[in-house]
Amino acid sequence: DIIHYFVGRVGGNRIIKKYGHYFKITEDNIHEVKIKYFNSKNSLWKIITLSKVTHAPSSLIMLVSGILKIDFKQFLLITTVNNIFKVLVFVLIGFFFGKSYLVIENYISNSWIIFLPIFGIIVYFLYSKK
Repeated sequence: DIIHYFVGRVGGNRIIKKYGHYFKITEDNIHEVKIKYFNSKNSLWKIITLSKVTHAPSSLIMLVSGILKIDFKQFLLITTVNNIFKVLVFVLIGFFFGKSYLVIENYISNSWIIFLPIFGIIVYFLYSKK
């Protein structure tokens, strides 16, 4: 998480300037995202928690957090709390379900197959209304 954050913080703007036009991403878009979604502490908690729970967009959200230059101490606190919670949940699942966890893991590790198209559809509809 921290590596993604610092990649976004250090090189994110250069990457957007160089390759953003391929994805229709500009610095103005980034500024709008910061105002719209990352403006308050509550929304930051919600966004990072949701990304950590769904696994699929987690790296992307960490990268965007760095690009938006979210306060590092706050970012570290949120990701640490979320990671501790996630580890506890998986330890408890392993403890109570034993070998059944191997079956559950197949569903969890392949969740990106479901969430990535849903995320793409949402982004498509958000940009197609403009």
